[in-house]
Amino acid sequence: MATLQKIRDKAGILIAVVIGLSLLSFILSDFISKGTMGGGAPDLGEINGQTISIQEYQATIDELVETTKRNNGSENIDSKTMESIYDQAWELLVSKYTMDEEFEMLGIGVSASELEDMIKGKFIDPQIQQIPIFQNEQTKMFDKTRVISFLKNLDQDPSGVARASWLAFEKALIENKKVTKYNTLIQKGYYSNKLEVADQVKGANESVSLQFVLKRYTDIKDEDVTFNDADLKKYFDEHVYMFNQETSRSLTYVTFDVLPSEADAAQTKTELEKQRTDFVSEKDPIKYINLNSDEPFADVYFKKGELPTMLDSLMFAADSGMTTAVYQEGNAFKVARLVNVKELPDSAKARHILLQPSETESYEKITALKDSLVKLIKGGADFAALAKQYSKDGSAQTGGDLNWFQKGQMVGPFEKACFEAKKGEIVTAETQFGVHIIEVQEIGAKQKKIQVGYLVANIIASDVTDSEVYNKASKFIAENRTKEQFEKSIDTLKLIPRVANNIKNTDRNIAGLESPRELIRWAYKSELNAVSEEVMKFGDKYVVALLTGVREKGETTFEDVKTDLEVLVIKEKKAELMIKDFTAAKSDDLNAMAQKLNLQVQTADKVTFNAYSIPGAGNEAEAIAYALYGPANKVQAPIKGTSGVLAIKTSAKATEEKATPESEKERLAKEFANRVNYQASKAIKENANIVDNRLFYY
Repeated sequence: MATLQKIRDKAGILIAVVIGLSLLSFILSDFISKGTMGGGAPDLGEINGQTISIQEYQATIDELVETTKRNNGSENIDSKTMESIYDQAWELLVSKYTMDEEFEMLGIGVSASELEDMIKGKFIDPQIQQIPIFQNEQTKMFDKTRVISFLKNLDQDPSGVARASWLAFEKALIENKKVTKYNTLIQKGYYSNKLEVADQVKGANESVSLQFVLKRYTDIKDEDVTFNDADLKKYFDEHVYMFNQETSRSLTYVTFDVLPSEADAAQTKTELEKQRTDFVSEKDPIKYINLNSDEPFADVYFKKGELPTMLDSLMFAADSGMTTAVYQEGNAFKVARLVNVKELPDSAKARHILLQPSETESYEKITALKDSLVKLIKGGADFAALAKQYSKDGSAQTGGDLNWFQKGQMVGPFEKACFEAKKGEIVTAETQFGVHIIEVQEIGAKQKKIQVGYLVANIIASDVTDSEVYNKASKFIAENRTKEQFEKSIDTLKLIPRVANNIKNTDRNIAGLESPRELIRWAYKSELNAVSEEVMKFGDKYVVALLTGVREKGETTFEDVKTDLEVLVIKEKKAELMIKDFTAAKSDDLNAMAQKLNLQVQTADKVTFNAYSIPGAGNEAEAIAYALYGPANKVQAPIKGTSGVLAIKTSAKATEEKATPESEKERLAKEFANRVNYQASKAIKENANIVDNRLFYY
């Protein structure tokens, strides 16, 4: 039923609100065995002192998979998105052992009577009110009687899917309500003191106009700055607090790409030339293409100029059945055949009735209804009235009117039905949206269009080529078992090293590699400077890796961040050079100072402290503080800023009553409330000592 689908959609939204992740499409596969390390493997994880077993985690996955199947109305779940469910299930367990314990400690819950009130009482949850199926069709206002009617008919679905989906929706409502109560509790405990409010009022109301000169750090080349390890170590010791880190691994790896050889291409062409003989004489080329081509037949008509130039000229001058020789296009060989020629328009005006199957309306019922409606329409019934009564499309209220539309605006089957029909004809089409009854009211000017079918053979690497590449990668591993050998061979063989830095144990992607979870797992099981023991294959690439970095959670070591330090120290050294230049050129005449520094004087009007940035300079809070609270009409320099070194001179200060204590107090309260919505649960989870060992199993 349509109502159930809306509930399913809304349930997905609510769960996303509660745990901060979207319910995507998932598949369930046999993955426990493939990731098990065997004896001595760690527990799956630990949350807030609670050991998480594989069985509990798997049960959570199973529940989410079943919910997703119900939501999609299908047993088929996209395999590509299966990995998302792992994180979804983990987040549910994190919430269970952190937020749920917090709720219980504070006595936050939702009673049965409160839930009933949220669904059909005086204080109905806004999420329910927003579901279109529970709104009056004319007024678009929420109608509680529709909710009550839906609940009364819930058990009419013998499969039990309707009730299961509704219970999942209720569960999401409850969790969302508990989070709302928790956040409200914290928000109500906040207040802004008088000093804080006064500071904000001052920051908003006081402004200054100034002149400034800025020399950016980028104006000095990095190679013009000298530094040594002592400089790096000194900076590190003074700023060690900046370098707390999360557990991560870094890799350098080389790929041996499995690419088709010339022999593979020649073989592909030879086989396609043999197929072409049958293709030329085939009476049903569309069927032949769908059975034999690497690309399915595309039911599209082209007008002059829409095909590749040479093919366009050839096909528009030929008769149906004309077939080209084998030709190469990109990584495929092709044979093109002129399948059909028609006079067709580029636009049409139509109206339609959309019928959609549901839990209570099977495809057979919808088909029977379609036939009945077509018969009524052809018998003279009012199309617009039937559209208003039966159509599930948004155009129903206007009698199904779609007005004029151009080629490409509608889905393929719908467009085909309209453009190949005659004016006034009643036609039907099936699309991913349902079954359409269409009245073609007008058609645009017709012109010659052709339909071309392609017999395609993709050029792929043969098993022989694959084996040759594998052997190269295996030879590389056998001969390079140390970091020194690995790096030397890269230079000798002129291989291109690729780098993947700071890989988290929860990561599932490495740029350029297809599903590289196995490589990440190896990195976390290996020691620093280890070379992978076996060749790993990801997509069409064989990979050999060197583990270049091992970082554990907590304070880092100097060696771990030495490369990162170079960027920071270079900036510091540039600042030192600039400060010397600014000091030497300092003058009460800013224009004269700018001339000595070969810089231009810039202006900025009405800069406030709350603005954080200076137009033309950027985020320079320190310079703004100097301008607002330093001496007026006097050059202040040098000022070490975020993007460079500055000299400033204020020209005017002003006070405007833009903000009042009342308005700032209200603004601060709103800002705090917004932060609470994500920072409170984040803080609790960060302090829960979460250990995530899923990498070794999933």
